[in-house]
Formats: sequence, C-alpha cells, structure tokens
Amino acid sequence: MKKLLLIFTAFLSISAMAQTQIQMPISTQSGTFSGSVRGYYFVAPTCFTITGLMVPTDASTGPQSIAVVRFHSNLTPPLYSVTTNAFTTLFLTQNDPTSGIIPVNIQVEQGDVIGILGQRATVNSYGGGSFPTTIDGFPTTVNRLGMQFPLTTTAPQQLWTEAAGSISRVFMYYDSLITYNVTSGPIGPLTEQFGNGADTSFTSSWDFGDGSPLGTGSNPTHTYAMAGTYNVCTYITNTCGTDTLCTSVTVCNPSPAVAGYTSSVAGPTVTFTDGSSNASNWLWDFGDATTSTAQNPSHTYAMSGTYNVCQIAYNGTCDADTICTSITVCVAPTVTYTSMDMGGGLYMFNDTTTGATSWAWDFGDGSPIGTTQDPSHTYAVNGTYTVCVTAYGCDSTTYCNTVVVCMPTVANYTSTSSMGMVMFTDASAHATSWAWDFGDASPVDNTQNPMHTYATNGVYTVCLIATGCSGSDTTCTMITVCPEALSAAFTSTDTLMNATFSNGSMSASSYLWDFGDASTDTAANPSHTYAATGQYLVCLTAWNICGDSATTCDTILLIILDNNSMTTGSTIDLYPNPANEVATVNVSSVIYSGNYVFEMFDAAGKLVRTQNGVFGQNMNVDRSGLEGGIYIYKISVDQNVVGNGRLIFTQ
Repeated sequence: MKKLLLIFTAFLSISAMAQTQIQMPISTQSGTFSGSVRGYYFVAPTCFTITGLMVPTDASTGPQSIAVVRFHSNLTPPLYSVTTNAFTTLFLTQNDPTSGIIPVNIQVEQGDVIGILGQRATVNSYGGGSFPTTIDGFPTTVNRLGMQFPLTTTAPQQLWTEAAGSISRVFMYYDSLITYNVTSGPIGPLTEQFGNGADTSFTSSWDFGDGSPLGTGSNPTHTYAMAGTYNVCTYITNTCGTDTLCTSVTVCNPSPAVAGYTSSVAGPTVTFTDGSSNASNWLWDFGDATTSTAQNPSHTYAMSGTYNVCQIAYNGTCDADTICTSITVCVAPTVTYTSMDMGGGLYMFNDTTTGATSWAWDFGDGSPIGTTQDPSHTYAVNGTYTVCVTAYGCDSTTYCNTVVVCMPTVANYTSTSSMGMVMFTDASAHATSWAWDFGDASPVDNTQNPMHTYATNGVYTVCLIATGCSGSDTTCTMITVCPEALSAAFTSTDTLMNATFSNGSMSASSYLWDFGDASTDTAANPSHTYAATGQYLVCLTAWNICGDSATTCDTILLIILDNNSMTTGSTIDLYPNPANEVATVNVSSVIYSGNYVFEMFDAAGKLVRTQNGVFGQNMNVDRSGLEGGIYIYKISVDQNVVGNGRLIFTQ
C-alpha cells in the first residue's frame, strides 16, 4: 500500500506537477521483422503511470506507430492462431514523426494486463521472448503480443500471443505515482462541475465541504445552498489503495450575470448594444480574433462572412455568463486587375481583387463573357478595347480599363483573271490601308479589293503595300495575263518531196506542228520533207503565254514527180503521153505479181480515178469525165508504191 499516502492534499495546481520518467528494462535487439506489427504484454505488478513511449531507432529511423491496450477482465491474450478483441485501446499514434519519447499519461492498476505494440515505418526491432524485467522494483515478465496488420494503417484488432515468440521492442517510461487533476467550474447558480482525471476503472467519491452526502463518479456536479468558499476533497480508490486530493472552491451568489445583446449591421460595420443584466463588466469576442471590453462596442470587419460573436458578462469576479450569436456582414469586393500583352493579339489578365468569389469579364470585342479569375483572351482585330471585370461576393463591384491591340501588319492577296481583267482580293492581316502597283505603269490604286484590266499579253509584277498600326508590309508576285485573242493559222507550198509552212497565228508564243506522217516540229515556220507521195493532214497548235491553245488542221497532197522513182526490178510503160482520150499502161516487176492499184490525182491533189491492173498486161486509162490537163498517177501494191509519174490529157 505504498501509494496510499504519497498525495494527501492537492489543489488545482497539481495538474502542473512534473512526472518522472523511469524506463522499464527491455531486451536488446536480436533481429528485425517488416510488415505486421508486434509488441509485448505484461501483468502490472503495482500501480503506476505510463509517462512516455518510444520505438528505438536500432532497426529503422522512420516515423513511429505505437498502441497501448488494456485486456478486459485481466485476461491474457490467447495463443495464436486464436485472436481476441476483448480489450480497450488506451493510446494510439500512427506514423508519428516524433523521433524521441512521446509523452503520455496512462494510469495503470495492479493486476491490469497491458499490451504495447510498436514499429518504426513498418519495421519491428525484435528482442528475446519472455524477457524478465522490473517495474518500480517489482519483478514482471514481458511476453510476445502480435497483430497480423501494419500499425501504420490499422488500429489494434485481433490480438494474440505465442509462448516462445520474440517481442517487438518499445521503450516504456513510467512514474511510480499516479497523477490526477482536480478541476471545478460553475455551470449554473450555486452549481459546480468537478473532475479528478482518474481512470474510469477507479472508484471516486467526493466530499463537497458543505456537509452533504458524499458524491460519486470522476466528474460529479453539486449545487450548494448558499454562496461561499468550500474545501472539496476527492477520494480515488484503486487496487493499490486510496488517494486523497482537496481544493478550495468559491461558489457565487444565486443572481448571476445574464449575458445578452442586440446588433445592427451596416455593410462591414456592426454596432452592438448591451442587453445583459447583473453585469458590471464585459468582454466581446467578435469572431475574427479581435476583442473589446466596451459595453456597447462598434466593430468593422475586414472580410465578408458569418462570424460567431460572443459576449461574456461578468458579475464582479465571481460570476460570468456567455452568449454567442452569428453575425453576417458584407464587404464589397475591392476590384482591380493587370494585363499583359503576349503578342499576336493574346492578352493575359491577372485579377488582384479581394473579397470576390466569382468574376465576369467583358473583353470589349463582343466575345462571350469570361468567368475564370485570371483569364486569357485573343483579339482578332487591332484596336483599343475597354475591358471590364465585375467581381461578385456578397455584393458586386466593377472595374474597367483599356488595352491596345496592335498586331504586325502582313501583306497578302489572291487574284483571279479572265482575259485581261484581273480581280485582286486582299488577304492581308491587320491592315487599314492599301496601295496597289499593277506593274504596267498604271496609277497606284488604294482600294482594298481592286479590279484591273491589262491591254497586252505579258507577265507583270504586282506589289501590294499594306499599312496598319504597326507600320507597312509589302508583298509582290508575278501574274500572267492574256487579253489579246489567240488564233492558229498557216499556209503551205510544196516542191518535189518538200513542203514549206508559213505561220499565220495571232498572239501566240509557242507552236507544235504535226505533219501527218508521225513527224512534229516546234519552229514557227518549218519546212518538212516527206518520204512518199500521199495526202497528209497537217495540224498546227499555237499557245500563248497564259497556256491557252488554239489548233487548226489542213490536208495537203504531196506528189513526188520523179519518173525514175520506181521500185527496183519494176518498169512502167505508159503511152501515148500526152494522150487524147485513152492511154495504155503496162507494169512489169520481178518482185510483184498479180494485181496492182492504179490511182490518178488532179493538180489540186484530188483523187479522180482508181483502177485495178495486172502485172504484165495492158490496161487502158480512159479520160472520160475528166478535163484535159496534167494528172499525177501512183501504182502501188498493198500500199507499197511501185512507181509514179505524170499523165497528160490533151484538150
């Protein structure tokens, strides 16, 4: 019973008494374990106070997690794999960054079965199992205590023990005395609330100093018959005995101060009017960390909001009453902003408003309203814009300023043409005036989208000077126009095997001749030698500088007038020549036999007679239906020319 008389009388100041910290001896580290938490349990050999706990840093220096439990009915935890939840958690800290001792105040009775779990990070520092130690000189033994979860995330549950398991080391510090706090305070007329801070498992009784029956419980209330000062004692009994603590309590008169007030609000300013009774002085708490001792104060709030305003009305130094109400005030936002030109028409706006909860931005260009606090906006057209922001809180305030948008001028245009007429379409960026040089010595045009007519075909350099707020920019391109009409025409003359062509095309710059015998030429006035007598379709295609084309074709007859131009090994006898009405033809050949074709053409190249003859036999050629004159004949086999010549019929 060594603790019975260590504390006989204690006043309110006993709560400030310093506790000693004696470390319970524990085994040295023999290994580590990660994951689930381990610890130890013991049966308290005496009454004491656990004052500090710490997981040693032998195995880890991470944050520490510690739990203290008391098993119900002083039963020890069951052997694994049986678990129990029949315990009360007295203390729990998880992932505590404290590197040293964590102070606690846990009262322990003799016979309590106390369990302690702990790890740093998720690492346990293991020591030997069933380790003998002492508490306040009394021998005791710590045994293994386990939980299948990490204490960093899971509160104590499903605890168990093993007869020979290693303990997880947690340093426990204690004081051989149990420390109590005696408190008291008025809760009504002549009524006091008492407390002694004892563990609820202890038995507490109270002598209120006025001769009334003893009270029970650790936090009783008591109403006195009259005001006065009383010596109040509490008797705390546990398994080690009974401790006594006493304090002096002053009880006030039964007519206490009654707090009360009214208020009027004008914007951010509130005027308070005292309505308390039995009060001689006052303390106001305006809910914004400011106070006043005036009876009827006035207070201006810096920010909108709802504040809990309390008045404490004092009746001298003995009695006080408190009343609290909610006061809502409105402070209109103070609105302003800054802007930054990011280039390319992009502006960044930075709101510096105070007291706002939402915003509405008018960027001055007809675009949709912005609602973010710090918006960005891109302007499409240069100019000066009035930007207004309306800030809303419990009220609204609008602030306007101007921004000047001046993006670089970039000259550009497109064009379409028809004959010599060209339509120019301005495509410049951020231009306000234009100057066009059409490249043909005509006057400068200042319209935005001009139309210009060129007189002659040609390639012209057209320049546009576009001017805006940032200055001027120039762009030039070359255009090709063809106002002059294009036509293709030619004439031809021929001599023996040659034909000469004279170009009569208009407004053309290049040509392509197709001579009708798979030959071509690009000269303006070419000559061409044909290989054989025949009719040929000659075509001329003419192009102008715009790529337009015109084509004309004509048929020519080319007769090779050479009596000796016969196939080797062949002879032609034609008589009489000139003839009057009938001429006789006899064709012989060592190459051909059978039939041949006899064709006759007039001076214009027109085919006027076709007959079939037989090699080696005479064939008559009758002039009937033909006028007198010179005719050209051609003898061929399967389009292979055997020979040709001239046949004359007299008038």
